[in-house]
Amino acid sequence: IHWIPYRADILQRAAARGKPVMMDFYADWCGPCRVMDREVFQDPEVVDLGKAFVTVRVDLTRKHTQQEDLLRRYNIQGVPTVLFFDRNGQELKNLRVASYTDKAQILERMRKAVQIK
Repeated sequence: IHWIPYRADILQRAAARGKPVMMDFYADWCGPCRVMDREVFQDPEVVDLGKAFVTVRVDLTRKHTQQEDLLRRYNIQGVPTVLFFDRNGQELKNLRVASYTDKAQILERMRKAVQIK
């Protein structure tokens, strides 16, 4: 997956392009995050389907100015957490991932998110 860093207007920009969003909350110090990065997000099938999304990474390795607001806004309890948003920028809460998740589960959620108009 080619991740782009989080920006405040990312959901609006994705909606303007008619694309769903996959947002990954990640940290270098998180072992399960690194495993998912290596074993799930580099898998050719996941990478290929990822092209249908705007793929955003919120890197929590070091504290940054937007961090507390983002954690509160999206109710992030820990990492890894992956959120999916429809083409209008609304979170698809039933697809949320809040722990290590394997390739099959990520692909299933990605496919569902892409099908929602």
